[in-house]
Parts: sequence; structure tokens; C-alpha cells
Amino acid sequence: MRRLCDEGAIEAVSLWMGTRTSRINALRGFCREFGIAIPVGARTGVEAISRVLADPATAVPDLIRGTAKLLVEEDSTARSPHNPVGA
Repeated sequence: MRRLCDEGAIEAVSLWMGTRTSRINALRGFCREFGIAIPVGARTGVEAISRVLADPATAVPDLIRGTAKLLVEEDSTARSPHNPVGA
């Protein structure tokens, strides 16, 4: 039974990581559409995207900015040390 639980947890984390990667790449692509280069790497990418979205002077339209901020916040919440899956 323990092995099944471990395998389930591993699969859940694997699925979450795949979704996270897709989300970060989508955000990176949105920024690229507006001439903003985002570095490679999950952590550095999310940090750079956060800075871009926090700066109202960047070329990202408000319509996309609000949704993108929600995605970045979701990623930050999921990686919280209080979340055993994202830790």
C-alpha cells in the first residue's frame, strides 16, 4: 500500500511540474510577443516575468497583464514551503 501511495505522489508531482513548465513557457511567449526577452529556467523566468508585470511601463497590455499576474502568483503559491507537493 505504501508503494502505491508513493507512486501516486510521484505521478502527481510529475503532472504538476509538466503543467508548471507549460505555464511558464506560455508566459515567456506572451512577453516575447511584446519584445520582452525572458531568460531560460523556471525560477529565473518566473522572477523576470514578475518584474516585467510589476512595471506598468512595460509593453504588456493590461488585458494580458492581469491574467499573467494570476499565473505567476499561482506558481509562487504552489512552490510555497507550506505546500508539500510544490516544495
